[in-house]
This record gives sequence, C-alpha cells and structure tokens, in this order.
Amino acid sequence: MTITRSNFRILVIAEFSLGIIGGIVDALGESSLPLELQSYLNHYYESDFSIGTLILFGFSLFAIVSNIGILFFAKWAKDIFAGSYLLACAGMFLGGPVVQTGLAASFIELSIFCAGFIVACMYFSPAKDFFEKIR
Repeated sequence: MTITRSNFRILVIAEFSLGIIGGIVDALGESSLPLELQSYLNHYYESDFSIGTLILFGFSLFAIVSNIGILFFAKWAKDIFAGSYLLACAGMFLGGPVVQTGLAASFIELSIFCAGFIVACMYFSPAKDFFEKIR
C-alpha cells in the first residue's frame, strides 16, 4: 500500500493529537497518584524558573511549527521535525525521573511512535516526494 497525502496528513494529526491528549491525561491524572508521588510533583513544580524550562518552551515551539509545516509538505519542516524529535530523545535521557500515570504515558508513547513512523515515511518511502514537488 502506498501512502497518500491524505493518509500522511492523518498520521501527522494523529501524532499531534495523541501528544496533546497525553498531556491532558497527565495533568488530570496527577490526583490519582499516591501521595508520595503527588508531593514529589508539587515540589518539582514549585522549583524556580530555569534555563531548562526555557529550552523546553523553545523545543515545543519548534515541534508545533514543524508539525504545521509537514501538514503542508514544506521542505524545511522535514529537517526541523526530525531534529526536534532527535533532541526530544536526548532530552529524555537528560530530563531526570518522570512521574506519569500509565494512561498518560501510553498516549505520549503512541505519539512518539507515530513521530518515528512519520520520520521514516518522510525519508525512506515514496512520501519523501511530497516534500520535493512544487505544487
């Protein structure tokens, strides 16, 4: 089966939506965590504004812009999308411990899986031609 422009856009929208849903479920599910974990999260959120927060904001901005760009098959968005997810993988190792509910983690991991599939399609499938052709 060959991937079409419509299928590719559906995949991009699914990836973005799963990430948003995961964030919402994570925020809503914190109250269901054990009290020890809730106190850890409260202490973590009360810490001062850091350079890490600024980097996370910049990364989020890059991710949103690149998602919009690949929806319209912009050639520049291909590299930004792949780069932002490579940086996200590096950030997972450097970010320290993460406390999430299982459901939130599932949505976020599905989003990351979709992002990996998108990168594979953009570089190693006939969908790479979507970014080369001038419309």
